[in-house]
Amino acid sequence: MTEVMLWNIKKGLIFSVIISIIASLATILSDINLSDEQLPTSLANIVFYFIIFVLCSYAGIFFASKNGFITLISASLMPFRKKILQFLLYGLLGGIVLGCINTVVFKLSLDSSNLPEWLNSFKSIKDTFVLSVRAALMEETIFRLFLFSGITWFSLLILHKLLKKEKHQLFMTSIIIGIVVSSLSFGLMHGSGFLYSSFMGVLLCIIYYKGGFESAIIAHFMGNFISFSIVFLN
Repeated sequence: MTEVMLWNIKKGLIFSVIISIIASLATILSDINLSDEQLPTSLANIVFYFIIFVLCSYAGIFFASKNGFITLISASLMPFRKKILQFLLYGLLGGIVLGCINTVVFKLSLDSSNLPEWLNSFKSIKDTFVLSVRAALMEETIFRLFLFSGITWFSLLILHKLLKKEKHQLFMTSIIIGIVVSSLSFGLMHGSGFLYSSFMGVLLCIIYYKGGFESAIIAHFMGNFISFSIVFLN
């Protein structure tokens, strides 16, 4: 595992705090930006966001390291050149692909009653940018870093005990279980767009697994920002 970030309690805590601060700020700014009354976010909300992100990111980094996932490319042991290629392939290129898919689906769904009303509330590039940053940070932390990594790890433990096989023989099965469960949860969170959101969850799991947490955030952000700006800004 020369490319994997080795688990370290102190290092995991530092990264989880950094992730949580950025994700909390993005969530708070999004709340303020999309609020008609522009009311300041309460201290209770700030603390709540931070605690949720710290718990999910710390546990996620722990589970991912136990699985042998790349997790954070920036902290991995792979060569710098390969890190850049991972970002370009899975983050930027993956984001463009997701953005194109989203754009086509949203355009075809403009007259659908299942389309969330908030998508028509965008007034400027700032709106689509802020919400895209929030969604990417929040959802990748909770659904990919934490849920996908955690379910994969627990599935591997359970399968190992039930089937009495070596863990490496069960690894891909646990990966598939992690992808399916976390993606269905992602779809349920999006309500009326359950099937499509679940499908996008599968793609984002693959991007996270192959390209790391940062690539998943970049791809998710670009997928939203491109489509929101093209389809919902007049």
